[in-house]
Amino acid sequence: MEASWRIAGHVETAKYNWQACSKYRVHVSSEMLVLFTSAFLLITANLSFWKRLSIGLGEFSQAWPSYIAVAGFLLAFLSLFLALAPRILIKPLLSLIFIICAFSAYFMDSYGAVIDRHALQSVMESDARESAEWLSSAMLWPLLMFGFLPVTLLWKFVIVKPRNLRTAIKRKALFLSVCAGTAALILVLNFQTFSSLGRNHAVLRDLFNPVNVINAVRGQLKRSFAAEPRVLQTIAPDAQRRPSFIGIDRKPLLFVLVIGESARAASFGLHGYARNTTPELAKLPLTVFTHVQSCGTNTATSVPCMFSNLGRQAYDENTANSQENVLDVIKRAGFNVLWLDNNTGSKNVARRIEEIDLAHGNDANLCAGDSCYDEIMLQALEARIDTIKVDTVIVLHALGSHGPAYFQRTPAKFAKFQPICESVELHHCSRDALINSYDNSIVYTDFVLSELIARLNQKTTLDTALLYVSDHGESTGENGFYLHGAPFAIAPDEQTQIPMFLWQSAQFSARRKLDMHCVSRARIKPTSHDALFPMLLDLLDVRTGAYIAERDPLAACSAN
Repeated sequence: MEASWRIAGHVETAKYNWQACSKYRVHVSSEMLVLFTSAFLLITANLSFWKRLSIGLGEFSQAWPSYIAVAGFLLAFLSLFLALAPRILIKPLLSLIFIICAFSAYFMDSYGAVIDRHALQSVMESDARESAEWLSSAMLWPLLMFGFLPVTLLWKFVIVKPRNLRTAIKRKALFLSVCAGTAALILVLNFQTFSSLGRNHAVLRDLFNPVNVINAVRGQLKRSFAAEPRVLQTIAPDAQRRPSFIGIDRKPLLFVLVIGESARAASFGLHGYARNTTPELAKLPLTVFTHVQSCGTNTATSVPCMFSNLGRQAYDENTANSQENVLDVIKRAGFNVLWLDNNTGSKNVARRIEEIDLAHGNDANLCAGDSCYDEIMLQALEARIDTIKVDTVIVLHALGSHGPAYFQRTPAKFAKFQPICESVELHHCSRDALINSYDNSIVYTDFVLSELIARLNQKTTLDTALLYVSDHGESTGENGFYLHGAPFAIAPDEQTQIPMFLWQSAQFSARRKLDMHCVSRARIKPTSHDALFPMLLDLLDVRTGAYIAERDPLAACSAN
């Protein structure tokens, strides 16, 4: 009996607490909840959008009717979109959108990031090490304030259930009609302004939360599942080396191609940077190409693009994946081809040759967790170089200056410039500290590359050469941009202008017989990643009808 009284007491207490708590719960229709949410997101999750819009519209005091029109259109459009969800899914859907918007707004506002399919692809192709570098305690406050707190408050609302299905349909139809009508009316009345913004500031669509994230997900799903599998297309089936380049009395050839990461020409001493970030390379007889543009602003685009024969203007990921690249052509011509990777993989470029992961090495001095310093590439090359008996091409994919943790790319003894930024919250570091950290990563790259060249030069049993080119550049806060990945149309030069240079041993130079006076003239002409495909064929003296001389800056410099 006493137990029954206790249970009854607990039940009564729980009922009382629920009734007390319900006093703080607000009853609203699903349509009003959607409207409130849309307004909240428009204000709190779209700072980057409004900043970019101000470039197109100018000062608010001068163009306030246009600002109001844009806000009204987006509020109606977003409400229309969110209200399409069934009433039972409204709260889960809005909760998910709050969290997603908080994350995307943080990266857009903090790093100047643009959320599109390519950005999402880069995130999905990141490994655990790369992803972990983005996490920091500074993220918690904005995520709590604009993500988890709104979600908590959202569930305090009670969605009023319509009296019957007919009432629900009528109310939903009326709300959708008002939203659609309002959006259409504003669009018609401001068509010229909106049309101008669409043409001249197309990036706005990739800054508007949460539509940008939804479009990115849709694009990535389409890329992953919608594309029909294609039969691999053979490129350059006629590829062969010239007999004079092969001769039986020749030493084996070793050509090393180093793909840099996030290195920009503006911070390379070789390219005229005020700081001497490349002191060791400056001592070497290099052919430095002074005006080189990347194919993309992220690794997932640039690396496949530079190895394909498509060129940046015609580059398409599905097409590139369905055909051979220059490494396949070189292999067909008789070279042994190897890819050694200290980054996040070859992005499918090396799928038909041997690819070895160096990033998860166990050298206690060079590796920690899921990351290794680029000196691991020196070890990997040294372990293989004495076994080379046939003409060989080795691709080294460096970790280079990969952000945001620049300070983790440089061993302490190479941290030449002080103080440094020891945080991934780049916008919280002083300008000087951030630049110092990035420049130190270039100093370390200078050491690794000069050591590579020194070791190649010592191997007199091989004819050796090295070509270095970065995959893309990097922003370090200029005009509010950080890191890389901006849409190419608006990407600053820091993200697209990259370093590239060629080193030849005396033996390779005598073998290839390039006209160096011609080379010295060619190196100052504008070129791009489009040159890599024909340049490799030319330097290795591979002859094929697929060679495009117009893209090769050294095309006129061959002596044979």
